Amino acid sequence: MRPEGIQWTPPAHTENDPRPPTQWRRILALFRPYRGRLALVGLLVAASAVVSVTTPFLLRAVLDTAIPQGRTGLLTVLVLGMVATAVVNSVFGVLQTLISTTVGQRVMHDLRTAVYGHLQRMSLAFFTRTRTGEVQSRIANDIGGMQSTVTSTATSLVSNFTAVVASV
Repeated sequence: MRPEGIQWTPPAHTENDPRPPTQWRRILALFRPYRGRLALVGLLVAASAVVSVTTPFLLRAVLDTAIPQGRTGLLTVLVLGMVATAVVNSVFGVLQTLISTTVGQRVMHDLRTAVYGHLQRMSLAFFTRTRTGEVQSRIANDIGGMQSTVTSTATSLVSNFTAVVASV
């Protein structure tokens, strides 16, 4: 318990300090064992963006060259290219989702294990002062919120950013 009138404030991150704030270091440490898989997800996102960009070029060739000139062989090849682009893009999307979800689940498992390990080291006085439902609710809500951020939001942000860069 804190004495009356004293409030805790988080330490300020100064501009001269080259280190990231403590919470970012702790979050990044959770992902350190999965760097290779995260790099693979990044490559899949980039490849998917590059493949997506080819579709407008194929469509342009269909509308500007194959149809007006009546070149059915070229039209067939271009349409097959568009179908292949969609299939490859879907495969990349499935692999990306599979890997990012697996990494997210493993990070959440590591985090839950660390939290429960920390709770087991807490003194008995902590548990007598704190309501049981409050502790369980914090664990479930905080880790659950982070899980959705890790598994879907981060991948979506990287995917959207890569698509914009590839389009430009």
